[in-house]
Amino acid sequence: MTSDSDDLAELTGGNTYLNPPEYLNSQCVALVRPTTYDKAVVMDYILEQITCSSYGLVRILKHGKKSGISLPKISEIMQWLQQDEELQERYAKARQYQADFMFDELIDIADDQTCDWMERNDPKNPGWKFNGEHVQRTKLRLDTRKWCAAKLRPHKYGERSDINITQEFSLSSLTLDQLQARLEALRLSGHDPSRPVIEQLASAGDETRENGEG
Repeated sequence: MTSDSDDLAELTGGNTYLNPPEYLNSQCVALVRPTTYDKAVVMDYILEQITCSSYGLVRILKHGKKSGISLPKISEIMQWLQQDEELQERYAKARQYQADFMFDELIDIADDQTCDWMERNDPKNPGWKFNGEHVQRTKLRLDTRKWCAAKLRPHKYGERSDINITQEFSLSSLTLDQLQARLEALRLSGHDPSRPVIEQLASAGDETRENGEG
């Protein structure tokens, strides 16, 4: 009567791998994630990378792991942020600094003329030709950074509409009923955080005059 290990050895030609070779053990150990991480050390690294690069969080984690840095999954980092208000503030501030970094990158990218022209690989027609594909890629890089900077720091890099206000507006000139009517109109129309509240209250008056506001 044969044992289970003997049967397995016969089926696999003797390669049972009940005791994996040493090189496989070393690879497995390298892939094992630690059960806990030092949150302060990990977040200091991540926030520094955000501040000094245009990388997103996913790319930072991938780049760090390729460099041999032990980092948790993005889900664990999101959990840290949800549970720590101070960490949320630091993360938001790092994103604002990242907007400044992206803005600074615009000048370097725009001034870089490398690969704008490429040499023709044609002996019968030598010379240089315009590399339209590279220029379009450069434009995409510029537009992407402009869009991201405007979203991360709208008050500094966002586009603002020019509004000509010909009528002076003062809260002190309104009665309590008039002010309440304007606030209600502002609430119903939706508050735009990119515009000052005083400006929105002024425009809200146009919508409430027909309802009897003096």
